[in-house]
Amino acid sequence: MMGVRRRVEQLSKDDLEKQRWFVIASLTTLSAAPYRPRQSIDRPAESGVQADRDTLLAAARAIGDRLEALALRGDRGISWVGLTARDERYWSLTPLDVDLYSGLPGVALFLAHLGAVSGADRYTSLAQTVVSTLLRRVNDLDLYLRSVGGFTGWDGVIYTLSHLSALWNELALLVKAEAFVELPPRLIEEDKTFDILDGSAGCISSLISLYDCAPSKVTLAAARLCGEHLITFAQPMASGVGWVN
Repeated sequence: MMGVRRRVEQLSKDDLEKQRWFVIASLTTLSAAPYRPRQSIDRPAESGVQADRDTLLAAARAIGDRLEALALRGDRGISWVGLTARDERYWSLTPLDVDLYSGLPGVALFLAHLGAVSGADRYTSLAQTVVSTLLRRVNDLDLYLRSVGGFTGWDGVIYTLSHLSALWNELALLVKAEAFVELPPRLIEEDKTFDILDGSAGCISSLISLYDCAPSKVTLAAARLCGEHLITFAQPMASGVGWVN
């Protein structure tokens, strides 16, 4: 009890804001309508006002500041708790996963580019911490990623590392990205989705991005394996296949 009391007494206004957000977000999962993917995007009414670069950058920095304020830091790195669509049926308040679609890689990419555009080192530093956290969880990735998709699978991690390697001119990230190339082929034969999000089409795009940064026979062979898999199971109206051809 004394340890709990001391911990409570040490809580700051920042901690209060985080806990307040957790409570609101938790209640939102109970009251929000079931998750439904949008079939179309409603075009907003024309306001006649055009946002300039400074306005857009200020909005992006506000997002970056919010991410910094709500970040959860610990011995094993940094993460966030957010609202995530589960099984396309309901919303859940959970720690961010390691996929590009709704996890740490997307946060890292946003913060990295915000740091590059704004010139504010704190955003870049935060992005680097996110990447370090992601790499610490590498040994557990197979528990989370069971596909080769560009957004929900292994290749989202490959794309993130190769992209940030180019942005930061950090060759060590390319080496780590190449180490993952041996993993997707194990899952290609099991791919029944085929699309960019979850399947081999997304796998190809990530592997080509890596190949552009660091040409390798192994990377090219993995991309060709994806292509052969798509050709084998090609059907009319396959959107992901058409995009990568």
